[in-house]
Amino acid sequence: MRFLLYISVFFLGLNSIAQGDPTIYKKENLHGFEFEPFERSFMGVDESMDTLVAKKGADWKYEDSLQFAINIAKLGNYSQAYNFLKKIPLRYIDNNSAAHLAMIYQLNQRYDIAEKWLNRFVTNTPELMNAKKIWLHMIQLRKDIRDMKVNLKYETVFKINDAVNYSEEEKKSEKFKREVLYPLEGGELVMRFHIMYVDKRDPVLSKLSWEMGDVIKQHLSLTMAYVAYSLAKHYDGTANNAKRVKHIKMEIHDAKYEVLPLKNFFPRKKKNRFNLENIKELHKEEKVQKHKLPPFEKKKEEPLWLSKGFIMSAGLVLILLFVILFVKTRKK
Repeated sequence: MRFLLYISVFFLGLNSIAQGDPTIYKKENLHGFEFEPFERSFMGVDESMDTLVAKKGADWKYEDSLQFAINIAKLGNYSQAYNFLKKIPLRYIDNNSAAHLAMIYQLNQRYDIAEKWLNRFVTNTPELMNAKKIWLHMIQLRKDIRDMKVNLKYETVFKINDAVNYSEEEKKSEKFKREVLYPLEGGELVMRFHIMYVDKRDPVLSKLSWEMGDVIKQHLSLTMAYVAYSLAKHYDGTANNAKRVKHIKMEIHDAKYEVLPLKNFFPRKKKNRFNLENIKELHKEEKVQKHKLPPFEKKKEEPLWLSKGFIMSAGLVLILLFVILFVKTRKK
């Protein structure tokens, strides 16, 4: 009987603790900046490849060849995409293709060409201006690291001119947008585009992520800083990055906020139906010719007698003959 009494008291105590538990976690109120779920693969690649494969080689236009090369890169074969691009007389079409070309050249460590394509990128919003600036700086860092000119440990990837603190009223100002929000939005655009392509260790991308996390933590949000630090850890699993994730989780816990699952922002990578083996088969010389990159039409050459050089030369000869005849006539 006494044993049953103890059991009852025990469960009543648990019930009262649960009801009066002060550790009730809630979602953090986010203002100004929030990460949307990242895409880790490209949508529509299979459909795009189906369309291109069904098209006769003679009907391919410049845009088809360019899209095919970009699709190859989207499927993970960056070197083959780079080799295809060598066959295409490239020209600027739009920001989207320029960004893909910059990434393909970057992944093949052709940083100078990547910079050229990024410099063609048209920026008409503060977010795009910041994204272009950040990405160009990252490419310069990659180049300097390759050439052993700098040590990434002592470099800053996410360079902004923010103040140490902003009041709640200041956070509503255009100044705060310019100094904090627009650079963060530009950085997120760069992160988002890289994440679709890069699925291996990338210390430069990692450092961009945790430096953005520092700014987010200081001015905006603990939970969004956790997302940034977690991405940094994914792309460079150093002890320092692991510590950042551990400490931010503790701060979120102490603030009584929910720790949002990282899979909400960083889902598993999806597989495409087209893969590298499919593409190799499509491009064997003995296979159907329509699947090869079609050669571009050469401009029809003008007959020699219609060329500007020929006309100018002939004109000079005629003038010279006229002068000689005129001089001989005068002498007579």
